[in-house]
Order: sequence, then structure tokens, then C-alpha cells
Amino acid sequence: MNRWLPLLPGVLALFAVSCVEAERPTGGDRIELRAEVGEIRYLTRGTPVESVYDAFSVWAWIWETERNTPNYLCGETFTRTGSSTWKSDFPHGKVLPGYQLQLWALGPAGAQGVSDLPKATSYGAPGFSFTTPSDVSAQTDLMAALSEVYDGTPSLLTLRFRHLLSCLQFRTTEEVPGGVMSVEVTDVCAQGTYREGEGWISVSDPQAFVADGLQDALLLLPQTLGSEAKLRVTVEQGSVRQVLTASLADLPLPEGCRTEILLSFPAPGSLRLEVSVSPWTAGPEFLDQG
Repeated sequence: MNRWLPLLPGVLALFAVSCVEAERPTGGDRIELRAEVGEIRYLTRGTPVESVYDAFSVWAWIWETERNTPNYLCGETFTRTGSSTWKSDFPHGKVLPGYQLQLWALGPAGAQGVSDLPKATSYGAPGFSFTTPSDVSAQTDLMAALSEVYDGTPSLLTLRFRHLLSCLQFRTTEEVPGGVMSVEVTDVCAQGTYREGEGWISVSDPQAFVADGLQDALLLLPQTLGSEAKLRVTVEQGSVRQVLTASLADLPLPEGCRTEILLSFPAPGSLRLEVSVSPWTAGPEFLDQG
């Protein structure tokens, strides 16, 4: 059996699959998930949100001797149906004994910038293309999960959701010489291709991204910024605006982490940066309704 690479650590989710009746979707019940431990916070645009996705997409492969195309679920949307329950949009049959099943999930469903998702004819490890939205308000926290292979036992499949992007946030010290009007980061790669088991296999297309003061975080492709990357901070003191710049060469933006830049202004017209990197907050947890 040709499995993909092992699961990465991340957020625990459980998905129940019965294995008794039909090889392919032929009607039946909608598959249902529920939150295991209530609502778990995750970050979107730098703000903790007391909820999980209202909808995410699931692909599933079933096979007897060789895995091939996503022939059971192909981009099936699971939609919130209650305070802590999600169901597939359409009913599905069950899986014949002796067949194997594996799930891959991506959320949120319909995220801006995502394209080239697996189709019913796609073969091999799932993946997609992504273009970071230039509008910070449209940037979302992409998460993916890959289950183990189901072969009849145990009765639950585990999905470990993990953050695929990198979160870049800004803070200031008390010495800020006035209001921070905007923060711009230049030469950040905005296009990438993701493949399960390999991660981000390519990033390209350097762009500039502007955060609205310190209120927004930037949700960006994982990368290490190049030698030309710069930070431009626009501050205002009274009626005077200044644009202060600093190099961001070699700044790390690791997958599934938050990079925080502390801005300080030791003297008029000067800017100092302190960088720290920490793991991202946990995402949603799900358990079969059963």
C-alpha cells in the first residue's frame, strides 16, 4: 500500500466511518461531526475567535488493493448545523468490508485565493495552489488534516488539523512617537503550491502587503524573506507623518507559527525591531456524533 507521509502534530479531530454496505456513494445518511470539547479558539487576522469554521471541505479515497482517485468524497462541504455539529451537504453510502478509506480535509470551504483543488480524476497526494489575497481582510487561516488509513478498525478516524500559513503580527512599545497609521512589508512571496506530505513545494511572486495600523495581522505563505524585503512603518505625531524603514532580510515566517515584531522608536526618526517566533494557537476539535 502506497501511503502518504505520516501525520504532522496539530489539532485533534475525530471522524466516525461505518464500514458495512456500499463501495461508492449510493445514498444514505449524511456524515456528521461534532465538537469534542466545545469551541476552540483559532486566529483569523490576528484576532482570537470563539468559533470554528462554519464550513470546510473533505476528500476521501476508498480502495481494495491500490489507492487512486478521490472516489468517495471529492470536495464535499461539511456545514455547521448546530452550535457544535457539522454535516456533509449530501447523503453518502457506506464502505464495503475489506476496503480501505482515507480522508483529507481543508478549511475553510471557499477560502479566497485557493485554486487547483483535487478533482475526481486527480491521482496521488492531494494539494492545491494558493495566492495570498492582497486585501488583508480577505486573508484567512487555512488548515488541513489527513486521517490515518481506515481498514475496519478502529471505528473512528482521526483528523489532525494544522495551520498551513504563517501569521505575522506587529506590536509597539510605549515610546511610539504617535499613532501607527500603517505597516507595509515588501518582497513577500504571494503564490505557492501545497502538496500533502511535502508541504509548500514552491513559493514565488514577491508582493507588498499593508496592515491597517496594528489592528491586523498578515496571514502569509511560509517562507524566509529575501535580502530585498523591507518594513515601512507610517507614524503620525501631531500633524506630521513619517515613514520609517527597516530591513527584513532573512526574517523567518515558519508554517504554523506566529512571528511577532516589536516596534520601538529609540530616537526621533529611528526604528528598532525585535522578532520572536511562537507556535500558533490550537484549532478546532471534532468528534463523531455517533
